[in-house]
Amino acid sequence: FPVTIAGLITPGFHLMADSLASNTANLPMITESEINIPLIEPGLTTEHGMAQGILASQLGAISMGCQYALNHNLNIEACVSSGGNAPLLNEHLQTCLEVTVLHEPDLVLKGLLAWKEIGFSK
Repeated sequence: FPVTIAGLITPGFHLMADSLASNTANLPMITESEINIPLIEPGLTTEHGMAQGILASQLGAISMGCQYALNHNLNIEACVSSGGNAPLLNEHLQTCLEVTVLHEPDLVLKGLLAWKEIGFSK
């Protein structure tokens, strides 16, 4: 049976935080401690609100991808995440998605290897 692999590429936490701090007047640069938040809730400080917004945007993008698959009758066997904050996202995804959530730190490199192995040249 055919297998479809699809995905989303989004800016990471640090890129989003840097963009907010650099391109929005009077917003601070948030630190790793503000990013590693255990709950999704409205922010009570500027920094907390920024971190919550970044987390919500990441989780929202993944949820939208899953909803797209459901709307198009595509079976999702697993959600595979990669990148620096994937473990934090996975903690939240385990509770809100009804599929297996996996972390693959070398996803891009393994994808390139698979691409080479099946003989794609373009």
